[in-house]
Amino acid sequence: LCKAHGGSRTCTHPGCTNKDVGRGFCVSHGGGTKCAIAGCEKVERGGGYCKAHGGGKRCTRDDCNAWALHGGLCPTHKFEPPPRPVLALDVPRYLCQFEKCPKIDLGNGYCKEHGGKRQCMRDGCNKAQQSKKLCREHGGSRLCSIEGCNKTAQYQQLCKGHGGKRKCTVEGCENAVKTAGHCIRHGGGTKCQTEGCQGVDRGGGHCKAHGGGKKCSHPTCRQWVLGGGLCSQHLPDPIQSNRSTKVTKTIIKQAPEQATTPPDSIATPSAPLLTSILPSAPDVDQYIQHQYSQQQQSVPFEPSHRQSLTDQHVQ
Repeated sequence: LCKAHGGSRTCTHPGCTNKDVGRGFCVSHGGGTKCAIAGCEKVERGGGYCKAHGGGKRCTRDDCNAWALHGGLCPTHKFEPPPRPVLALDVPRYLCQFEKCPKIDLGNGYCKEHGGKRQCMRDGCNKAQQSKKLCREHGGSRLCSIEGCNKTAQYQQLCKGHGGKRKCTVEGCENAVKTAGHCIRHGGGTKCQTEGCQGVDRGGGHCKAHGGGKKCSHPTCRQWVLGGGLCSQHLPDPIQSNRSTKVTKTIIKQAPEQATTPPDSIATPSAPLLTSILPSAPDVDQYIQHQYSQQQQSVPFEPSHRQSLTDQHVQ
């Protein structure tokens, strides 16, 4: 039998059923180890001494030396409320060394905002610890099993870029799992807090229809914007080209000097030609008039001359 069912040895004194603690007798009948104090016949209770001489288990309450049977608290403190636990605020903490910063030192003398971090234990490495007191590159986290990839492994020893993500359990679905083994399309994700709504929480505890998600950053706009920022209506217009108001750079091919050409034959090769068609704008007309006046001093410029120059360039 086990001890609970009487399987231990009992005292050999007639009629005694107490436990045998040594030499065939119980404590009451002289069994057990005696106190180490000379002349003391009492049984040792712990530490080599009897209870009267300091043996036995003491109360675990601070500043209490009373004897406690089986350990723990003595009878005086057993039914008292436990002392107030020591709060983290009671423990002295070091503050950030940055000037007038009240935040806690997270490592190397500074808070997180001012660069405080527990650094990798490898010599010469200033990167933050991940686990095992090492950074990610020195073995502080599991890396992707693909050769040459230094990204952290997420699932099946692969990073997300190499397929290390849990997929939706619906057959044929390749989307990532959100909750309960399903993607958002198949019922995964946190539900909207609005009663009776089965939409997915897009931000702030609500779905898009009930005001969740990120809104347009324009002060008067409440349009929903995926990823934040400005909606399509308030995005700035793309930079318009000012080509219509600028004079296109031209290259003038020099021709051999010839006699003055009459107005009817203004399109002949004797006059310098513009190598690009200029846009129709008032400043361009002025530019052409100026160029024409330099080449055709004796012939006044007319609007038809501009069309003649343009037609010849097209040909």
